[in-house]
Amino acid sequence: MNKTLLRELSYYVFYNLVTLVSITVIVSLITFFHFLLDHPIETIESWIFDSGWGLIIASKLIALFVVMKFFILNKNERPTFKQLVTDHFIFPKNEIFPILIVIITLFFVMERPQYIQGNKIELSKNISSFIYGLIFYFTDLFFLAQIGLNTNLKRGQSFLYPLIFVVTSKLSFLLVTATGDKGQVTTLITYLNMMLLMFLGSLNRENKFSFSAPLIFLFIYICPLISLFGLDHVWGDSHAILTFNFDQYFQHYFILSLLILCYLYLKKLKFKESYGIE
Repeated sequence: MNKTLLRELSYYVFYNLVTLVSITVIVSLITFFHFLLDHPIETIESWIFDSGWGLIIASKLIALFVVMKFFILNKNERPTFKQLVTDHFIFPKNEIFPILIVIITLFFVMERPQYIQGNKIELSKNISSFIYGLIFYFTDLFFLAQIGLNTNLKRGQSFLYPLIFVVTSKLSFLLVTATGDKGQVTTLITYLNMMLLMFLGSLNRENKFSFSAPLIFLFIYICPLISLFGLDHVWGDSHAILTFNFDQYFQHYFILSLLILCYLYLKKLKFKESYGIE
């Protein structure tokens, strides 16, 4: 591993450590003040569960601010807003659109989602779940883009960064919610999601990570599954409108993700020049 990759890895590990410290401190302080007010443990658990997404997103944003402020932006030549954000919105390769059509079509054909009887529909919760899920993934993608992730995505990065992301997320979720059997499946699906998002972001004609393709994939596929179909990392299916067999879905999604990754990798090898990879 060269020095550049080692530096990027150390930044990302440190960012995730700050995230874990932040969520632990926040939850501990909230629990402490609840105890001072003589609230029963059930009330505390309920409050943390209802506010779980907000606590996790807050911890991620704190970590992003701390690491960006002291390690990325604390340089003689500070990057502009254009360099940090605008330059990373690159029109995606055409591959993403047939991939989305196939993956969504197969989802409805193979999983056959059904309406949940008895669940009270709260659109505000569904919208919140969608937005939280979007920020949950995008915060890490934004940070990875700033520390140097580009189109020349290494094999180690493809597997290691999603693993770090998932481990940190899993530990964070354990502080705000009780995980059942679905929690394990959701964790594995999260890993596959992050791998696909990273790979999609690296497929463009310029030598930099693009936000466009991952955001399209998040908006059209991943976030609707989180908010409407019960794949919510914190609230589970308590606010879901539709449901399906999670175990069966993971098996199908695992195979489909591997096929998509192999297809994109072969396309990348075949058209190195068009992707700007030396």
